[in-house]
Amino acid sequence: MSCDVSANRMKRNIPVEESSSLKIGYIFLHPPEGSLGTAAVLLRTTKALADLGVESHIFTPFGKFRQLAPRVYIHKLPTSWYYAKFFYEIARKLYYSPFVAKRFINIDTLMKVTNRICRGLMKYIQKRGIELDLIEGEQEIGAIVAIRASAQLKVPVVAHLHNLWAEELVDMGVITKDSSNYQQLKQLVRQIVEEADLTLTATHYMKQYLVDNYEVSLSKLVPAPKGASPVADISRKSYESIKIVYSGALSKHENVELYIKAIALVSKCLESLEFYITGKGPYKRQLCKLARKLKAPVRFLWLPTENEYYNFLSKMHIGIIPWENKVSRRIGASMKFLDYISAGIAVIATDIGGWTEIIKRERVGLLTEPSPESMAEEIIRLIKNIPLLREYGTNAYTLAQRYTWSEASRALLNKYLQLLNH
Repeated sequence: MSCDVSANRMKRNIPVEESSSLKIGYIFLHPPEGSLGTAAVLLRTTKALADLGVESHIFTPFGKFRQLAPRVYIHKLPTSWYYAKFFYEIARKLYYSPFVAKRFINIDTLMKVTNRICRGLMKYIQKRGIELDLIEGEQEIGAIVAIRASAQLKVPVVAHLHNLWAEELVDMGVITKDSSNYQQLKQLVRQIVEEADLTLTATHYMKQYLVDNYEVSLSKLVPAPKGASPVADISRKSYESIKIVYSGALSKHENVELYIKAIALVSKCLESLEFYITGKGPYKRQLCKLARKLKAPVRFLWLPTENEYYNFLSKMHIGIIPWENKVSRRIGASMKFLDYISAGIAVIATDIGGWTEIIKRERVGLLTEPSPESMAEEIIRLIKNIPLLREYGTNAYTLAQRYTWSEASRALLNKYLQLLNH
């Protein structure tokens, strides 16, 4: 596969104090205001960059043109019918099918799709007269489009890998590591890292994983800084009735079943607890069915606005991350963890390594074995020790105040400026 980026890219020397002149384009091939963690990362990053004077343009096949926030614009790409939201949702369901994966996850198909998207992108940019200093592609397909566009725009290009497609599909049992699909997706990532000027990884663990397993250059990889959004005040949080929540996507690879099974065990031992699941996704029906079968007293919610969401979280006491011990879970970053600490919530997560080490190091919660019995035991342990629960919540909020999106965006902006001034 070749993305044909042989054209020289022009780079501007932009001093840090003049970063307000910086204009960045982002290629995001998902609904930008959906529940995806990648969408949350992008929107929170661009809004925080806007406070530093950066102008962001998010190009997506979904929605319509609008100004999302000061200096943040959403642009709808002129793409074909198969990028309509209905077909996107259908495609996501087919994403979990080994039959579909074997036939459609190949370089030729991906190149045809990215060619079409890139043509639409360039026509749109030229028609609107949009000037960019830098272009960034989110995830593998977005990165390919950004690489192609950068050659025509003659600007530096950044690839942002929020996870690794190949490892996700292996962990979901859709493909195997000895399949041609897996090898082609690995080659795709190698090409992206080689041809992008900079590749942002979700975590430090992912950075090392790419070096060790994908044999890419360490010098072109930088972990993308992420931040928290501390709520206004948690000092008056009541501990009279303990509330426990899982917040995030309701999809098979999130392993929410573990949390529901733990609820069923805890509810047999303790009463007057409140259990919640807030999120949406294709696996909700199966999870509701499991909760009814096990008589697990859990309430499903969907909170559409950020204010409603954080107001709800601020009343919680324990946040659950029930991920399985798989590669894609270790190398990715957990947005729900950042949301939990933002609201001063103690965290109980499965001990999968990678990013979860911060939970023990910063004393913001407990790590558990990936079994219902072990998770239930740790939940009960915290509920019976309110001083410890309060301490973890306070530590979590303190951690959130140290690592805000404002600080993260400032660090990211420095990376962008270093690239432009190199």
